[in-house]
Amino acid sequence: MTEENEIRGYCTYTHYAAQQVDNFYEVFDVFLNEIKPARILEIGTAQGGFITAIADIMKGVGPCKIRSYDIYEQHWYVDIAKSRNIDIRIENMFDERYEKLKPEYVNEISNFIQGPGRTLVLCDGGNKISEFNNISDLLKPGDFIMAHDYASSPEYFVEHIQNKIWNWHEISDMYIEDAINRNNLVPYMKEEFDNIVWVCKVKENV
Repeated sequence: MTEENEIRGYCTYTHYAAQQVDNFYEVFDVFLNEIKPARILEIGTAQGGFITAIADIMKGVGPCKIRSYDIYEQHWYVDIAKSRNIDIRIENMFDERYEKLKPEYVNEISNFIQGPGRTLVLCDGGNKISEFNNISDLLKPGDFIMAHDYASSPEYFVEHIQNKIWNWHEISDMYIEDAINRNNLVPYMKEEFDNIVWVCKVKENV
């Protein structure tokens, strides 16, 4: 893989596009082995390479229910779902402005997250800000929420990320500050995840 391809997000896992920084696997391998989630909820299946990699890591960690949502169906999702035991659902959970969860999905998502054991939420769909702000309200203490294409600020993105490791910036601290505060979310492995353009927060007990 060339440096140019890495910056453009051409990273693949098996033969599926992962749309991640090239060394994402190593960071998530450490992370998942530390937190040992009982279930994982992904928003944005996309090309499927990322959630396939996550499922493969979890094979060595322990039992885990994995559910992934996307609004567009890809024909290879059937193979991914069967080979990795991933529940892939083609549904749009958000309203027309992509600002709020539709009422009928609030309970569906909440019931999944609130199951016994730790839940990890991965926001990587069409509007990471809305996904993070809405779904973070459904977390229980000890759960994690993450979002991709992250930089702490536009200035940090330009100085440290753009044309260096990644060229997408869709979420910053200023857009999720209220959700972080009201849900008592604190950083986890910040330096490691900053380097692969993810924000990672864990909900602490009040």
